Amino acid sequence: MNRKPFLIALAELLEAYRPKINSKRLRWLLPTPGNVFFTLLVIGALFWAQSVGAFPSSMPATPSTSTGTIAYQGRLADSAGAPLTGTYSMIFRLYNVATGSAPLWTEQWTGPNSVQVSDGLFNVMLGSMTPISQMIITGNNNLWLGITVGTDDEMLPRVQLGSVPFAVQALTVPDGSITAAKLAPDVSLVPPPNSITTTMIAAKAVTQIQSVTGATGDSTSSTSFVDVPGRVITLTTTGGPVLAMFSGSHVALMSGVVGYWRIVRDDSVVVAYNNHAFTNGLWQSISIFGTDISATGLHTYKVQWRVSSGTLLGSENTYTQNFMAVELKR
Repeated sequence: MNRKPFLIALAELLEAYRPKINSKRLRWLLPTPGNVFFTLLVIGALFWAQSVGAFPSSMPATPSTSTGTIAYQGRLADSAGAPLTGTYSMIFRLYNVATGSAPLWTEQWTGPNSVQVSDGLFNVMLGSMTPISQMIITGNNNLWLGITVGTDDEMLPRVQLGSVPFAVQALTVPDGSITAAKLAPDVSLVPPPNSITTTMIAAKAVTQIQSVTGATGDSTSSTSFVDVPGRVITLTTTGGPVLAMFSGSHVALMSGVVGYWRIVRDDSVVVAYNNHAFTNGLWQSISIFGTDISATGLHTYKVQWRVSSGTLLGSENTYTQNFMAVELKR
Protein backbone atom coordinates (compact mmCIF):
# COMPACT_ATOMS: atom_id res chain seq x y z
CA MET A 1 0.00 0.00 0.00
CA ASN A 2 1.31 3.49 -0.90
CA ARG A 3 0.96 5.36 2.40
CA LYS A 4 1.90 8.91 1.12
CA PRO A 5 -1.26 9.51 -0.98
CA PHE A 6 -3.28 8.12 1.93
CA LEU A 7 -1.87 10.72 4.36
CA ILE A 8 -2.37 13.59 1.87
CA ALA A 9 -5.97 12.52 1.22
CA LEU A 10 -6.68 12.37 4.94
CA ALA A 11 -5.22 15.86 5.49
CA GLU A 12 -7.29 17.28 2.63
CA LEU A 13 -10.43 15.72 4.07
CA LEU A 14 -9.84 17.34 7.47
CA GLU A 15 -9.05 20.70 5.90
CA ALA A 16 -12.25 20.59 3.82
CA TYR A 17 -14.32 19.75 6.88
CA ARG A 18 -12.88 22.49 9.13
CA PRO A 19 -14.64 25.60 7.64
CA LYS A 20 -18.07 24.04 8.24
CA ILE A 21 -17.73 24.49 12.01
CA ASN A 22 -18.79 28.08 12.93
CA SER A 23 -19.16 27.92 16.65
CA LYS A 24 -16.28 29.73 18.38
CA ARG A 25 -16.92 27.64 21.46
CA LEU A 26 -16.01 24.49 19.55
CA ARG A 27 -12.95 25.83 17.69
CA TRP A 28 -10.68 24.65 20.46
CA LEU A 29 -11.72 21.10 19.62
CA LEU A 30 -10.47 21.36 16.03
CA PRO A 31 -6.90 20.28 15.28
CA THR A 32 -4.40 22.75 14.02
CA PRO A 33 -2.47 21.94 10.81
CA GLY A 34 0.60 21.10 12.90
CA ASN A 35 -1.37 18.73 15.15
CA VAL A 36 -2.97 17.04 12.13
CA PHE A 37 0.39 16.43 10.54
CA PHE A 38 1.85 15.02 13.77
CA THR A 39 -1.15 12.74 14.34
CA LEU A 40 -1.02 11.43 10.78
CA LEU A 41 2.71 10.87 11.13
CA VAL A 42 2.17 8.73 14.26
CA ILE A 43 -0.62 6.73 12.56
CA GLY A 44 1.58 6.07 9.54
CA ALA A 45 4.45 4.95 11.73
CA LEU A 46 2.17 2.49 13.51
CA PHE A 47 0.99 1.05 10.19
CA TRP A 48 4.57 0.63 9.02
CA ALA A 49 5.74 -0.95 12.29
CA GLN A 50 2.93 -3.50 12.24
CA SER A 51 3.60 -4.42 8.60
CA VAL A 52 7.29 -5.23 9.20
CA GLY A 53 6.63 -7.18 12.43
CA ALA A 54 8.29 -4.73 14.82
CA PHE A 55 5.61 -5.52 17.43
CA PRO A 56 5.22 -9.00 18.87
CA SER A 57 2.14 -11.07 18.07
CA SER A 58 -0.67 -10.79 20.58
CA MET A 59 -0.70 -14.63 20.87
CA PRO A 60 2.18 -15.95 22.99
CA ALA A 61 4.22 -18.82 21.60
CA THR A 62 3.23 -22.24 22.96
CA PRO A 63 6.17 -23.85 24.76
CA SER A 64 7.11 -27.24 23.43
CA THR A 65 6.61 -30.24 25.68
CA SER A 66 9.86 -32.04 26.51
CA THR A 67 9.79 -35.79 26.97
CA GLY A 68 13.55 -36.47 27.18
CA THR A 69 14.71 -33.93 29.75
CA ILE A 70 15.74 -33.82 33.40
CA ALA A 71 15.39 -30.64 35.48
CA TYR A 72 18.51 -29.87 37.50
CA GLN A 73 19.33 -27.04 39.90
CA GLY A 74 22.88 -26.39 41.09
CA ARG A 75 24.95 -23.92 43.08
CA LEU A 76 28.14 -22.33 41.78
CA ALA A 77 30.70 -20.71 44.06
CA ASP A 78 34.35 -19.65 43.87
CA SER A 79 37.23 -21.33 45.69
CA ALA A 80 36.43 -19.32 48.80
CA GLY A 81 32.82 -20.48 48.80
CA ALA A 82 31.34 -17.14 47.73
CA PRO A 83 28.33 -17.52 45.38
CA LEU A 84 28.91 -16.39 41.80
CA THR A 85 26.70 -14.32 39.55
CA GLY A 86 27.06 -14.11 35.79
CA THR A 87 26.90 -16.15 32.59
CA TYR A 88 29.06 -19.27 32.38
CA SER A 89 29.59 -21.95 29.76
CA MET A 90 28.99 -25.44 31.16
CA ILE A 91 29.21 -29.02 29.96
CA PHE A 92 27.03 -31.72 31.51
CA ARG A 93 27.71 -35.46 31.25
CA LEU A 94 25.88 -38.55 32.51
CA TYR A 95 27.74 -41.62 33.79
CA ASN A 96 26.70 -44.97 35.23
CA VAL A 97 29.63 -44.98 37.68
CA ALA A 98 30.80 -42.53 40.33
CA THR A 99 34.34 -42.22 38.90
CA GLY A 100 36.06 -42.96 35.62
CA SER A 101 34.45 -44.53 32.53
CA ALA A 102 33.23 -42.78 29.40
CA PRO A 103 30.10 -40.60 29.58
CA LEU A 104 26.81 -42.05 28.39
CA TRP A 105 25.55 -38.63 27.32
CA THR A 106 27.04 -35.12 26.90
CA GLU A 107 25.40 -31.71 26.48
CA GLN A 108 27.20 -28.36 26.05
CA TRP A 109 25.72 -25.10 27.26
CA THR A 110 28.07 -22.62 25.61
CA GLY A 111 27.97 -19.41 23.59
CA PRO A 112 24.46 -17.96 23.43
CA ASN A 113 23.21 -20.97 25.43
CA SER A 114 25.55 -20.34 28.36
CA VAL A 115 24.01 -20.77 31.82
CA GLN A 116 22.75 -17.78 33.79
CA VAL A 117 23.90 -17.90 37.42
CA SER A 118 22.33 -15.63 40.04
CA ASP A 119 23.72 -15.49 43.56
CA GLY A 120 25.26 -18.92 42.97
CA LEU A 121 22.06 -20.66 41.83
CA PHE A 122 21.34 -21.90 38.31
CA ASN A 123 18.67 -24.05 36.71
CA VAL A 124 19.01 -26.10 33.53
CA MET A 125 16.82 -28.55 31.69
CA LEU A 126 19.20 -31.35 30.81
CA GLY A 127 18.37 -32.88 27.46
CA SER A 128 16.71 -29.77 26.05
CA MET A 129 19.48 -29.42 23.43
CA THR A 130 20.76 -33.00 23.24
CA PRO A 131 17.90 -35.41 24.08
CA ILE A 132 18.67 -38.07 26.68
CA SER A 133 18.08 -41.56 25.28
CA GLN A 134 15.41 -43.57 27.04
CA MET A 135 17.83 -46.51 27.17
CA ILE A 136 20.20 -44.48 29.37
CA ILE A 137 17.47 -44.07 31.99
CA THR A 138 15.95 -47.55 31.84
CA GLY A 139 19.23 -49.39 31.32
CA ASN A 140 21.05 -48.11 34.41
CA ASN A 141 20.09 -48.47 38.06
CA ASN A 142 22.27 -45.50 39.04
CA LEU A 143 23.33 -42.33 37.23
CA TRP A 144 25.90 -39.67 38.10
CA LEU A 145 26.08 -36.16 36.68
CA GLY A 146 29.45 -34.62 35.84
CA ILE A 147 29.67 -30.81 35.48
CA THR A 148 32.42 -28.77 33.80
CA VAL A 149 32.42 -24.95 34.12
CA GLY A 150 34.36 -22.89 31.59
CA THR A 151 37.89 -24.24 31.02
CA ASP A 152 38.10 -25.94 34.43
CA ASP A 153 38.30 -29.68 34.88
CA GLU A 154 35.14 -31.62 35.60
CA MET A 155 34.01 -31.08 39.19
CA LEU A 156 34.51 -33.82 41.73
CA PRO A 157 32.74 -35.68 43.11
CA ARG A 158 30.06 -36.32 40.52
CA VAL A 159 26.47 -35.70 41.56
CA GLN A 160 24.42 -38.86 42.02
CA LEU A 161 20.96 -38.28 40.61
CA GLY A 162 18.03 -39.08 42.88
CA SER A 163 14.73 -40.74 42.12
CA VAL A 164 13.23 -37.83 40.13
CA PRO A 165 15.00 -38.57 36.79
CA PHE A 166 14.01 -42.20 37.04
CA ALA A 167 10.33 -41.25 36.84
CA VAL A 168 10.98 -41.22 33.11
CA GLN A 169 10.96 -45.01 33.34
CA ALA A 170 7.17 -44.80 33.59
CA LEU A 171 7.23 -44.54 29.79
CA THR A 172 8.37 -48.19 29.58
CA VAL A 173 8.38 -51.34 31.69
CA PRO A 174 11.89 -52.83 32.00
CA ASP A 175 12.17 -56.56 31.37
CA GLY A 176 11.74 -58.67 34.50
CA SER A 177 10.53 -55.74 36.62
CA ILE A 178 7.06 -57.19 37.33
CA THR A 179 6.96 -60.29 39.49
CA ALA A 180 4.04 -62.33 40.82
CA ALA A 181 4.61 -60.84 44.29
CA LYS A 182 3.83 -57.35 42.90
CA LEU A 183 0.47 -58.36 41.45
CA ALA A 184 -2.78 -57.77 43.30
CA PRO A 185 -4.53 -60.82 44.81
CA ASP A 186 -7.35 -60.59 42.24
CA VAL A 187 -4.95 -60.86 39.28
CA SER A 188 -5.07 -64.34 37.76
CA LEU A 189 -2.39 -65.74 35.47
CA VAL A 190 -4.73 -68.50 34.30
CA PRO A 191 -6.23 -67.74 30.86
CA PRO A 192 -10.04 -67.51 30.94
CA PRO A 193 -12.02 -70.23 29.15
CA ASN A 194 -11.91 -70.06 25.34
CA SER A 195 -9.35 -67.25 25.40
CA ILE A 196 -6.63 -69.30 23.67
CA THR A 197 -7.58 -70.34 20.15
CA THR A 198 -5.87 -72.86 17.90
CA THR A 199 -4.42 -70.07 15.76
CA MET A 200 -2.29 -69.05 18.75
CA ILE A 201 -0.78 -72.51 19.18
CA ALA A 202 2.21 -73.85 17.26
CA ALA A 203 1.79 -76.63 14.73
CA LYS A 204 1.63 -80.15 16.25
CA ALA A 205 0.85 -78.64 19.64
CA VAL A 206 -1.93 -80.03 21.83
CA THR A 207 -5.17 -78.09 21.47
CA GLN A 208 -7.30 -80.05 23.94
CA ILE A 209 -7.28 -83.12 26.16
CA GLN A 210 -10.24 -85.08 27.46
CA SER A 211 -9.85 -88.06 29.79
CA VAL A 212 -11.72 -90.36 32.14
CA THR A 213 -10.08 -92.55 34.75
CA GLY A 214 -10.86 -94.76 37.71
CA ALA A 215 -12.08 -98.30 38.43
CA THR A 216 -15.19 -99.58 36.70
CA GLY A 217 -15.97 -102.74 38.68
CA ASP A 218 -17.88 -103.99 35.65
CA SER A 219 -17.79 -107.24 33.74
CA THR A 220 -18.93 -108.62 30.42
CA SER A 221 -19.97 -112.01 29.08
CA SER A 222 -21.06 -110.60 25.71
CA THR A 223 -19.65 -112.25 22.63
CA SER A 224 -20.39 -109.07 20.61
CA PHE A 225 -18.89 -105.65 21.28
CA VAL A 226 -20.53 -103.58 24.01
CA ASP A 227 -19.48 -100.29 25.59
CA VAL A 228 -17.15 -100.33 28.61
CA PRO A 229 -19.19 -98.38 31.20
CA GLY A 230 -17.95 -94.87 31.87
CA ARG A 231 -15.27 -94.94 29.18
CA VAL A 232 -16.87 -92.31 26.89
CA ILE A 233 -15.40 -88.98 25.75
CA THR A 234 -17.19 -86.24 23.83
CA LEU A 235 -14.75 -84.06 21.90
CA THR A 236 -15.34 -81.04 19.65
CA THR A 237 -12.49 -81.20 17.16
CA THR A 238 -11.07 -78.57 14.80
CA GLY A 239 -9.93 -81.00 12.11
CA GLY A 240 -6.64 -81.98 13.69
CA PRO A 241 -5.54 -85.58 14.35
CA VAL A 242 -6.87 -87.15 17.56
CA LEU A 243 -4.74 -89.58 19.55
CA ALA A 244 -7.00 -92.02 21.48
CA MET A 245 -5.50 -94.21 24.25
CA PHE A 246 -6.92 -96.82 26.60
CA SER A 247 -5.27 -98.88 29.33
CA GLY A 248 -6.76 -101.04 32.05
CA SER A 249 -6.38 -104.15 34.16
CA HIS A 250 -8.66 -107.18 33.69
CA VAL A 251 -9.09 -110.63 35.18
CA ALA A 252 -10.97 -113.81 34.26
CA LEU A 253 -12.30 -116.30 36.81
CA MET A 254 -11.44 -119.24 34.60
CA SER A 255 -8.67 -120.04 32.16
CA GLY A 256 -9.19 -119.86 28.42
CA VAL A 257 -11.20 -116.65 28.38
CA VAL A 258 -10.19 -114.53 25.35
CA GLY A 259 -10.90 -110.80 25.41
CA TYR A 260 -11.24 -108.24 22.61
CA TRP A 261 -11.12 -104.40 22.83
CA ARG A 262 -11.51 -101.52 20.42
CA ILE A 263 -11.81 -97.72 20.38
CA VAL A 264 -14.56 -96.28 18.19
CA ARG A 265 -15.42 -92.77 17.06
CA ASP A 266 -19.11 -92.25 16.30
CA ASP A 267 -19.32 -96.06 16.11
CA SER A 268 -16.54 -96.21 13.49
CA VAL A 269 -13.55 -98.28 14.57
CA VAL A 270 -10.38 -96.26 15.24
CA VAL A 271 -8.15 -99.04 16.60
CA ALA A 272 -8.66 -102.63 17.87
CA TYR A 273 -6.82 -105.06 20.16
CA ASN A 274 -7.75 -108.69 19.65
CA ASN A 275 -7.27 -112.16 21.10
CA HIS A 276 -5.84 -111.71 24.55
CA ALA A 277 -6.10 -114.99 26.46
CA PHE A 278 -6.40 -114.94 30.25
CA THR A 279 -5.17 -117.30 32.94
CA ASN A 280 -7.57 -118.04 35.78
CA GLY A 281 -7.38 -115.35 38.48
CA LEU A 282 -4.40 -113.44 37.04
CA TRP A 283 -4.81 -109.69 36.59
CA GLN A 284 -3.42 -108.52 33.27
CA SER A 285 -3.11 -105.05 31.73
CA ILE A 286 -4.41 -104.19 28.27
CA SER A 287 -3.26 -101.07 26.38
CA ILE A 288 -4.42 -99.87 22.97
CA PHE A 289 -3.98 -96.55 21.16
CA GLY A 290 -4.39 -95.11 17.69
CA THR A 291 -4.64 -91.87 15.71
CA ASP A 292 -7.89 -90.71 14.18
CA ILE A 293 -8.57 -87.85 11.75
CA SER A 294 -12.14 -86.68 11.53
CA ALA A 295 -14.07 -83.73 10.21
CA THR A 296 -14.39 -80.62 12.33
CA GLY A 297 -17.23 -80.91 14.82
CA LEU A 298 -18.59 -82.84 17.78
CA HIS A 299 -17.52 -86.50 18.06
CA THR A 300 -17.94 -89.26 20.59
CA TYR A 301 -15.05 -91.61 21.40
CA LYS A 302 -15.60 -94.72 23.52
CA VAL A 303 -14.08 -98.08 24.44
CA GLN A 304 -15.86 -101.36 23.66
CA TRP A 305 -15.10 -104.95 24.68
CA ARG A 306 -16.30 -108.56 24.28
CA VAL A 307 -15.21 -112.13 25.09
CA SER A 308 -15.11 -115.37 23.15
CA SER A 309 -16.71 -117.19 26.07
CA GLY A 310 -16.86 -117.02 29.84
CA THR A 311 -16.79 -113.79 31.86
CA LEU A 312 -14.24 -110.96 31.94
CA LEU A 313 -14.02 -108.51 34.83
CA GLY A 314 -12.79 -104.94 34.59
CA SER A 315 -10.67 -103.04 37.08
CA GLU A 316 -11.82 -102.28 40.58
CA ASN A 317 -10.33 -100.98 43.81
CA THR A 318 -6.58 -100.48 43.24
CA TYR A 319 -6.76 -101.14 39.50
CA THR A 320 -8.02 -98.51 37.07
CA GLN A 321 -9.11 -98.15 33.49
CA ASN A 322 -7.88 -94.95 31.83
CA PHE A 323 -9.19 -93.49 28.60
CA MET A 324 -7.83 -90.32 26.95
CA ALA A 325 -8.38 -88.43 23.70
CA VAL A 326 -5.89 -85.71 22.67
CA GLU A 327 -6.34 -83.47 19.64
CA LEU A 328 -3.18 -82.13 17.97
CA LYS A 329 -3.03 -79.04 15.81
CA ARG A 330 -2.15 -79.70 12.18
